[in-house]
Amino acid sequence: MEAIGADVGVAASALYRHFPGKSALLTAAVDRTATLFEDLLDTHAARHTSGADPAVALQDLLNEYVTIAFSHGPDLMLYLSELGALSAEDRQRTREAQRRQRNRWADLLVAAADASVRATRATGSPSTESHVTESHVTEALARARVHAALAVVLDGGQGTEFHPAAAARFGQLAGHILIPHRPG
Repeated sequence: MEAIGADVGVAASALYRHFPGKSALLTAAVDRTATLFEDLLDTHAARHTSGADPAVALQDLLNEYVTIAFSHGPDLMLYLSELGALSAEDRQRTREAQRRQRNRWADLLVAAADASVRATRATGSPSTESHVTESHVTEALARARVHAALAVVLDGGQGTEFHPAAAARFGQLAGHILIPHRPG
């Protein structure tokens, strides 16, 4: 608690007035970050109605995530990597929240890939038939791509100490992971 207090510029005793121990502090930080992530997804869903182009919505969500990752990177790192230090109940609750969040991303990715397939087939161009086959994304593949894309942003950001100049590049890399066969 002394090291945490020093990092935020307060005495450990000030932390103990608000949190009974390190575990409670960690739980509060993880819960706050889970809420931040959930708010991102809720706000995004409210802006992108069912009639919106899923690929545009996915790119917009990725851009918003990159912004949050580079402004709240250490919080997100904690949220994704320190589950072992939580109580069993808090760990299960957090994993369920993370799973729901990842699945929301994956659903949007599947919708974007399906829309791409429909658009490609609608053109009737035989030269794009291989793209149609490659664009099919299963739910399992979508979850794996989402996990990988978000990790690229967060791990890459950490490697640059979340320097703002690196954000766009890691967002671009994550975009290629999410939808590797973008037309044109």
